[in-house]
Amino acid sequence: MKKILFIFSVFLFACEGSTNFTKEIYNNSSETLSATFYFSSLSIPSSFIINPNSASSIYIHNEQGSFAEENYSCVGEIDSVVFSFSNNRNLTKDIYLSENWMKISKHGRNATEACIFIFTDEDLN
Repeated sequence: MKKILFIFSVFLFACEGSTNFTKEIYNNSSETLSATFYFSSLSIPSSFIINPNSASSIYIHNEQGSFAEENYSCVGEIDSVVFSFSNNRNLTKDIYLSENWMKISKHGRNATEACIFIFTDEDLN
């Protein structure tokens, strides 16, 4: 009986879906970006250097048994961000506005919420 209960428990856990949340920054500018992100789900900040015309994954989080709502916002987990650009330039595109992120959603048992923030030289002053 214990063996059957164990197998049933493993089966239930294995069938439980999840959502994989990712965030990427695409630096399509001529400047180097140094960034520190503070996320609500992480206890320590995450720092990145993103060279010109390259990208970096800044956030990967898998939630077992969790599914994102249709109105999931790409900025929900971001508490704050500190940017520093080469040549002392500033980003004019607001990273805290959800509409400035491209969101790619895949629903189902193993869902994904991929968020991409892209900036170019036109977004810097």
